[in-house]
Amino acid sequence: GDVDGGTITFNNSQREYKLEGTDAVFLKSSRSKSDSESFTNLPVLKIGMNFKNVVDDKLYHRQIGVSFSQYTSFAYDKGYDAEIYDVGSTDFYWKFPNDEDKYVIAGVQAISNDLEVPLELTMGYSGDVVIKVDEMKNINQNVYITDKVEGISYEIINGKANLTLEQGVYSDRFVLAFKAINSLSSNDDIFSCFEAKE
Repeated sequence: GDVDGGTITFNNSQREYKLEGTDAVFLKSSRSKSDSESFTNLPVLKIGMNFKNVVDDKLYHRQIGVSFSQYTSFAYDKGYDAEIYDVGSTDFYWKFPNDEDKYVIAGVQAISNDLEVPLELTMGYSGDVVIKVDEMKNINQNVYITDKVEGISYEIINGKANLTLEQGVYSDRFVLAFKAINSLSSNDDIFSCFEAKE
């Protein structure tokens, strides 16, 4: 096409058949599939959020993904991060410190017990949402959604994070984590004040 428009035609007659070898333009990588740093062996997690749409009163599901590597970070990493452009009135996405962008796909640091990947939730209504693991690859640890305000961790591989929230935007409150917050329940708090006396 040009500035006035026009038709662009793609067809297989524009291809030239070449066998792999010295004449080939694309050469296979020398990296083996068993290499732990290979792109195909990255730990990947896809989590989903079920929510109600206030316009049509139907249930919807948003899925976001994250991969983990020693070569990626919370800064923008080309080829690993994808910005979200269709944020709904109720939605969730990765939201990193010192970055105004919102991500549907992100590449972050390698998995560790101390890693917390920040999420931002926006609620178009007051009510319930559910977050759970949709799919995971090369991850052999528990995965949690942690509510930093309430001090609660929800295990989401075999369970779900059932959240009841008021309408609004929740920044700096929820994170994806690989260890649970160690907090006492209200009953433990009451009884910890008393010591047994002889």
